[in-house]
Amino acid sequence: MYYQLNEVNPQAAVAGLLPCYWLYAQIDAHLAKLTSPKPLYQAFFNAYASDDFTTSTNQMLDLVNQTAAASSPDVQTQMATAFKRSAVYESHFWQIAYQKERW
Repeated sequence: MYYQLNEVNPQAAVAGLLPCYWLYAQIDAHLAKLTSPKPLYQAFFNAYASDDFTTSTNQMLDLVNQTAAASSPDVQTQMATAFKRSAVYESHFWQIAYQKERW
């Protein structure tokens, strides 16, 4: 089931943004140990390994957790659905890149 834009509550929207932050932080935690001969890729690693991005990710995690704690069970369910759906889309994005799919 897809939500219409006017049906998404702000809490679910915030939860839906979290996988992007969190996944990039987790991927870079692994990639930061590596170096790339390609300056573009190294810049990517460096950006997501920065203290600013780590701080932003932790703030986003805190915001989602605080929001969920203050929300009704129905809103928590909507938040979980938005988080899971977004995580699937992020996973697909990375799978497409890994497989070097062309559009």
